[in-house]
Amino acid sequence: MKRPWSTLVWLIIITMLTFAIVKPNGELNFYNFKKQFKFSQGLDLQGGIHLKYILDLTKVPDSDRTEAIRGVKNVIENRINPLGITEPVVQTSKVGDNTALIVELPGQQDFEKAKNVIGQTARLTFREQEPTTGEFKETTLTGSDLRPNGSSIDQQETTLVSASAHSVF
Repeated sequence: MKRPWSTLVWLIIITMLTFAIVKPNGELNFYNFKKQFKFSQGLDLQGGIHLKYILDLTKVPDSDRTEAIRGVKNVIENRINPLGITEPVVQTSKVGDNTALIVELPGQQDFEKAKNVIGQTARLTFREQEPTTGEFKETTLTGSDLRPNGSSIDQQETTLVSASAHSVF
């Protein structure tokens, strides 16, 4: 009979010590040791932007879909990281036959800016340099005119990418 009461007393003492050491404001204070912890609030607590993109993979062969999804995820992460957003979330979700890309940007309020940064389309253009003046002039050749021919690694372990262009003249 004595044992349940002593267990309860010890539980109360441990609970009181815990609250004395770790305060709810994130401050740890134990004798001469003091440390302030910063808690980051997620999208649910501080608000922000939640975007959901449904990926159209109908034109992508089944064997390439995983790599295509990974590539899209990496591109979006690379576009978000320079914005300096704390703990952005970029993840994929599959429900039935649909694959979605979910982007969460905690603390962001400018929906249009976020949508524009994520949704911008990369465009490769080529310019010719005039040999006499050194100035660059526009050409009609773009990235959509290129067809990949493969890649290889040379003897110096440098990656070489080969591409050919359609005749645009």
